[in-house]
Amino acid sequence: MNSFNGKQELLDSYKYDFNLRHDNPEYCRACEQATANPPPITLRVEKNMFILRIEDSDYVKNLMNDKHDGFAVEIVPFDDYMCGNPAYYTKPSRRNKQLMLNGKILKPLFRNDLYNGYKKRQKKKDVKFVQYIFKNDSVSFFKRFGKYKLDRFNSEYFEISLGKVPKDINGPWAHNLVYIQDEQICHIDYFTNYCGKVMEEYQSVDFIPRTADDQCTLRPEQRFLHFNIPFEQGKSEFTKRDINPFTQSISNLSYDIDSVHIQAYSSVEGDSIINKNLQIQRSKNIANVLKQNQNKETKVRITASTDWSGFYQSVSKNPKWKYLSSMSKDQVTNELSKIGPDKIETFLKEERRGEIDLYCTITVNDKNLNYFLTKEINRIQHEIDSLTFVRQPVKETLEEFRLLYECIHSKVAQKKLDAEFLASVKMPRVYHINHPLIQDFIMYGYEYKEAFKKNREWKENLKTDESYLQTNCSEPSHILPEYQFMLIRNSIDDYRAKKLSDFNALQNLLDRLIALEGFYQSDSIAQLNIERLNFNINVLLLNTVFIREPVKFSSNALKSIAQLQQFYEKHQQANAARLINLGRTAVYFDQVFHAIELMNPYANNDSILAYIMPLEYQQDTTVEAIEWYQSLIVLSDKMDLNMWCNMFLDECKIPFQAFDYGPLRNIFCEKCIEENDFIGKLIWKKESVRSK
Repeated sequence: MNSFNGKQELLDSYKYDFNLRHDNPEYCRACEQATANPPPITLRVEKNMFILRIEDSDYVKNLMNDKHDGFAVEIVPFDDYMCGNPAYYTKPSRRNKQLMLNGKILKPLFRNDLYNGYKKRQKKKDVKFVQYIFKNDSVSFFKRFGKYKLDRFNSEYFEISLGKVPKDINGPWAHNLVYIQDEQICHIDYFTNYCGKVMEEYQSVDFIPRTADDQCTLRPEQRFLHFNIPFEQGKSEFTKRDINPFTQSISNLSYDIDSVHIQAYSSVEGDSIINKNLQIQRSKNIANVLKQNQNKETKVRITASTDWSGFYQSVSKNPKWKYLSSMSKDQVTNELSKIGPDKIETFLKEERRGEIDLYCTITVNDKNLNYFLTKEINRIQHEIDSLTFVRQPVKETLEEFRLLYECIHSKVAQKKLDAEFLASVKMPRVYHINHPLIQDFIMYGYEYKEAFKKNREWKENLKTDESYLQTNCSEPSHILPEYQFMLIRNSIDDYRAKKLSDFNALQNLLDRLIALEGFYQSDSIAQLNIERLNFNINVLLLNTVFIREPVKFSSNALKSIAQLQQFYEKHQQANAARLINLGRTAVYFDQVFHAIELMNPYANNDSILAYIMPLEYQQDTTVEAIEWYQSLIVLSDKMDLNMWCNMFLDECKIPFQAFDYGPLRNIFCEKCIEENDFIGKLIWKKESVRSK
């Protein structure tokens, strides 16, 4: 058989188990009214037991007007729906409208059995027995005695076990909730296993550094160097290598030579004219070496002479040659020609030299930053120490230090200095007096963590400094917005790492974020990153707080999801994958209709359709339900066939009871026997059992 044609669509005279009937629909009027607007209801399998939970206990009370009113579980086997099984058409069932059941019913629980399902009960003080029995309402007088037991208390929700899963069930199966009114089967609730999953995608948040004026007040330094360069006999050429040992103190600095004075001396034994020319040549060569790499014209003054004064002074100290000190210059010259200059070379070589006076300016530029900043740091710290020692106010000097510290940070940010230089700056002992300086010190350490790992002071004082600021900076104006932003950013990272669940703490973070409105409005980078922080706090709320009680926090979760959606849309990050993640999150928090609404703009995407269509599944015969079945059939020709076929049967997919609608089952059986993974596993499993 392949249709219901010829089957009589009338309820048969049938004897159900447990004396249940379907012959008097008048008894089902109250059930029809109550189930028109039901609260959240779940019927789950837990530890092999069927657990019914209804979030509104009054919903149950309104249904339980008679001692034969209650609930039961219906178990429906998949075999009846398998393609090719004629039982789908021939077996009396709801499909062919011959019975109220499609499967086997478990033992019902009636009103008196359900009493223990009312959880967190509180007795009503204003419900008096006599008044209750004789009050005027629609419940008959004789039914009020049993109902009084339920109505005299309030309860937060209803939850009860409806029995064990039978051991003799073979193959896949589904379960439904059966409503019973005065032993009549009145209504069936179907349960679709919507698979939700809370998204855990966080936004990367930039560190926002302090922006400070980098115009440090650094002044050029005048430097004077005096040094002697010995002249080797007969040598007149000089190189930088010859000069460097004498300019070592400024060799690592950038400087401008303002002027050079070279006094060249020759020894007394040679020809004075030749000697003078040689000394001038030597002096010029030395001046040329010094002027190398200089950008401006350097003033050079050269003088040359014979060092008679030095000669007389040297020989006068030596007993052997002291007699020469009493001779005139001509006599000395004659005497040296007789004895030979080599005899007193020790004295003569000391006279052959150039005495150099070098006047230069250490310029303020990037190369000299280390030098000048170190010099300024030492100067200010020394001044602070001196003032502290004599107990004088240090407020102004400490502020000067802070401005210099911020300048150093700006140079590091511009890559004109290494971060290690910033990390090496020691704080004055009284730095806690200046609140902005403490905040700078803390923030720079977070910004350049690798460099500050070597800063023992920063590591040891961090928590103390943060605590000190929290205690002593009661005025919001005392806290820098970048510092407040950084604290919130660090707190979120900490909560993420530890998976902390604290609603009040996260709410406090949101409040602090709102307090940064001025900072948010003033800077586009701050605006983007504050929005990212807000995004991350909402993801944290979903994953650590709301996730614990999804139904209770459903409306809160919806607000967080809306903010995540707004962020995606504002920053052009919305796409099918992200919208599916938001949809799954909404489903997890029992917001199925919102999930559908959220993803609808992307419903031309197959992956979106494959998730939306199971969410829209309704197991009834209303016009809307029929339209859904028909639209699903239309999609079988539009969607990727494998994706369409795998919207059915497996966990979190369209359940097999949707095949109560015959045309849908026919299309599935025609197209999907080889495409559907669930059917493939089932056939493989059966073949495997047969082979054994």
